[in-house]
Amino acid sequence: MRYHISRRQKIIFLIIFAFFCIILSACHSDQGFHLHDHLGTKRPYPITTPHADELIPPPQCTLSQLYLLARHGIRHPTRGDVTKFNKLIDLFKDVGNEESWWRQWRNPFKKFQAGLLARTGEAELYLMGRRANSRYKKFLDNATYDANLFDFESSAISRSGQSGVAYSLGLFEGQGSLGQPLFQPVYIHTIPLNEDDQLAVKYACPIWRSIQRNNPTRERELSFYISKYFPAIADRISKELTISPPLLPIHAEYIHRACGFEISFYNRSDTWCSLLRPDDFKIMEYFNDISNYYTYSYGNRLNELMACRLVTDLVERVEQAIETRNRGEEPWVRGVLRFAHAETVFFLTTLLGLNKDHEHLKANWTSSQISARKFRSSQISPFAANFYFEIYTCDSSSTMIRMLKNEVPTIIPGCGELYCSWDVFKKIFKHSINCDFKRFCKHKKNKVTANLVQWELNQEWDII
Repeated sequence: MRYHISRRQKIIFLIIFAFFCIILSACHSDQGFHLHDHLGTKRPYPITTPHADELIPPPQCTLSQLYLLARHGIRHPTRGDVTKFNKLIDLFKDVGNEESWWRQWRNPFKKFQAGLLARTGEAELYLMGRRANSRYKKFLDNATYDANLFDFESSAISRSGQSGVAYSLGLFEGQGSLGQPLFQPVYIHTIPLNEDDQLAVKYACPIWRSIQRNNPTRERELSFYISKYFPAIADRISKELTISPPLLPIHAEYIHRACGFEISFYNRSDTWCSLLRPDDFKIMEYFNDISNYYTYSYGNRLNELMACRLVTDLVERVEQAIETRNRGEEPWVRGVLRFAHAETVFFLTTLLGLNKDHEHLKANWTSSQISARKFRSSQISPFAANFYFEIYTCDSSSTMIRMLKNEVPTIIPGCGELYCSWDVFKKIFKHSINCDFKRFCKHKKNKVTANLVQWELNQEWDII
C-alpha cells in the first residue's frame, strides 16, 4: 500500500523538522556548559563523594609521608559583598509584580558572619578527609594519630582552622576514643598573621601589599574589560525586566557574585543565576581571572616568589624524615596537613609553573584566546582547593614525590612523569628553596603592623 504525501504535508514536515533542528542546535550550543564551572574562586569543590580508590604505590615503593596544602571550604560573603546584595534588593524592589522572586528574595547573609566558614564548607573538608582515609588507608593503619606524627597547621583566621578540624574528623573517623563514631581530637598550630610567611603570606610581605594597593596594570585591564562587556549585560537585564532607572554595568557583577553564593550555600540557580546567560557567566569568569592573575599570579613577577617559604618547608620536612629513617630512628613526621586560603593556592600554583599561558591575560583577547586559556580560577582555586604531595621511599633507598592537584594526579612541571625523583624535584626548585623572604619582602615605608593587617582584611580584593 502506497501513501501519498501532499505538498502541504511536506511543508508542515519540513517546518517541524527545522524547528527540532533549531532546538537541537540550541541545546548543542550550550552542551557541556555547567554553571558551577564558571564561578571562579566561589566555585564549590567539584568532588562530593566520601570515598576514593585506595592508593597503589609504584613497584618497590612505600608511601612514607604526606604533605597537604588546602584552601578553606565555602565561606560566608565579605561585608562588602553583603552590602552589594542589599543594593540588589533596593534596585529590584519595584520591578515586576509582588510575586516575582526578586521581590520575595531576602538577603540571607549577615555582616556579623562575614568570612566565617559555612556549613557547606565544613562538609567539603570533612568529605575530603573521608576520601583521604579511603585513599591512604594502609598508610593511616600504620600510623594512627599522634601530635608528633601528624602536624596540623592553619592560618590564624578561623575559617582555615575550622577547615582543618573538619578535615581531621573525616581523616581519623573511627580511630579516636570520643563519642560515635569515635572522634579523634587534633592539635592545630597557628602563628600571627603578620609573621606567617607560608599560609597567610601576603600579610607578612609589605612590598607585595604596596604593589597591590597601586596596581595600574590590573586596574587598566579590568576597567577596559568592564567597559567592553558589562554594559550589554546590564542593559539586557534592564530591558527584559523593565528596570528603571536601568542597572549600571557594575551591577551585573553584583548579580554574578550573588549567584555564586546562592549556588555555594543552597545549590540554587533559580534566583540571581537565572538572570545570566551562559556567555554572561564566561564573561564574568574571565573578569575574575584577570583580577586574580594580576593580583596573585603570573601578572606580577613577585608572585612567583611568594610561596618560596612554603616549598622550603616541604623540602625541609621531607629531608628531616629521610635523615631520621636513614639513622634507623623513629618516629618521623608522617603527615603535614596545612589549611590556608585561595591566594596561598594561587601563589603555589604560580611558583610551580602550573596553568601558565604563553602570554599575559589581556582584556582585549579574542573569544578564541579566552576559551583556550590555561589560567582558570575555577579550576585552580575553588573552595577547598588542595595540593597533596606524596613522598615515597623505594627499595633502592631512593625517594620519589607525586603531586595531586585537587585530588587529580598531576605531573610536576619539569619532572616529565608523575613519580618524580626527589633529587630532580629539588633541582627544579633550587632557586626557591631557602629563599630570603624577609629581604625581598622588605619595604621601608610599610612596617608590618596590626593596623596594616586590619587594613588588608577590609580590602574588596581580599578573597582569602
